[in-house]
Amino acid sequence: MTTVPVSLHALLTTTFAPAPPVRWHRAHWQQWADRMGPDFRLPDVDEAVDRGDAAVLVHDELEQGRTTAAFVAAMVWAYGPAHDGPYRTATVLGGRRRPTGVQPEAVAALDDAVGTVRSVTERDAPAAGASRIAGDAARSAHRRIIEHRLHGLAPAGLTAWLHFASARRDPYAPHAAPVLDDAVRGWLATEAELPLRDGHPDDYGRYVDRLVTWGRPFGRTPVQVESSVRSLVAATAAAGTDAGAVAAG
Repeated sequence: MTTVPVSLHALLTTTFAPAPPVRWHRAHWQQWADRMGPDFRLPDVDEAVDRGDAAVLVHDELEQGRTTAAFVAAMVWAYGPAHDGPYRTATVLGGRRRPTGVQPEAVAALDDAVGTVRSVTERDAPAAGASRIAGDAARSAHRRIIEHRLHGLAPAGLTAWLHFASARRDPYAPHAAPVLDDAVRGWLATEAELPLRDGHPDDYGRYVDRLVTWGRPFGRTPVQVESSVRSLVAATAAAGTDAGAVAAG
């Protein structure tokens, strides 16, 4: 359905509110930083990282040519408190199941994706609207990074990397590519009749196009719509937890 689902429509008609910060466990990540070497540098943030703060961190690291540190900062936000988040990040950078150091080939592939998503944005921005910018950048960069077959790079991590690489300090800008993880994908399949396959550039492009379509009448960017979907998922999960507590009581 291209019509905005009722629950999402209600959120899009209210003032946009960014999602709360993501919590993470520095000590757990530090174990992998010690193993992977100095390039695997952790972001200088407290126990919670805001999406906007993460976008600034990633952008500044990329501007300094520190792709590994930028990727780690993006994954801290993407995986948050997930126990396997640091390991997943290390396997991508290390190129194997038991990583012991950062591999230049992996960093080069991540850099290539950054160059693709940013070059598309820069090329199309003067002559195109938000829809074409987001759609073209998302499809091209997603396909490019898939071609590199980076070890262990899950769809959620992949799209988070494209998101922060394209954001240029503003994660809610029209040119920022949205994140697609299991929570958002599940909601789209059940509430919007939009099933999407993992790791398929064309499906990711369909996702971006749908967010553009939904957001345009409300003046919302694709990432703002994605964030609203994420809020609905969180609210549903919280309601289920509360109902379970009442039943147990």
